[in-house]
Order: sequence, then structure tokens, then C-alpha cells
Amino acid sequence: MPRQVLEDTLTADSIAADSALAASGDASAFERLYRSHVARVHTLVRRMLDADEADDVTQDVFIRAWQKLSTFRGESAFGTWLHRLAVTWSWPGARTSGSSAAASSMKTDRSKR
Repeated sequence: MPRQVLEDTLTADSIAADSALAASGDASAFERLYRSHVARVHTLVRRMLDADEADDVTQDVFIRAWQKLSTFRGESAFGTWLHRLAVTWSWPGARTSGSSAAASSMKTDRSKR
């Protein structure tokens, strides 16, 4: 097996294990997930919002991830779930009115398609 494929497999396996551990309340596992994904989430959020807001929103995304980790079913990669959470949390109004505003915006957006 090529080295990069092996490293990617090991990384995916460790992320899956850490997400399961974190969902059961393991703060160390969540810290490893945070360290693995914070740069990617921050970059995404920074592209969606002002640079001034990116740090706070990135922090909010990870707080929300910790709170909602029990809803992660593992049907997709953890990074995919976290990406979607970051996009949802970056919608206008999501942070001020709660996640229901973001969900409402997404439903409206989907109905326009």
C-alpha cells in the first residue's frame, strides 16, 4: 500500500475513533479533533464572513460541535459534518437568533431551487 494511502487511512480511522470518544464526553479526543480541523474551519468561515468575525465564529462552530456531537451519526466523514455545521453557523442570523434562523434560511433557499 502506498505511504500516502496508508497515512490517509490511519488519519481517517483515528478521526472516526476520536469522534466516537468525543461523543461519549472525552474532552481529549475532542481537542484532537479541534486541532485537526480548526485551520480548515477558520479558512472556510473567513471566506464567508468578515475577517474580524472569523475567529469568534470559528470558536462558536466548535462550541456548537461539542454540544451537537451526539447527533453525528458517522454516515459521512467527521470533516464533512463539521464543514456543514460551519456553513450553517455562518449564515446571517444563525448566531443571533439561534440555529432555527439558519435552518429556516436553508429551507427557504432549498425551496427556490
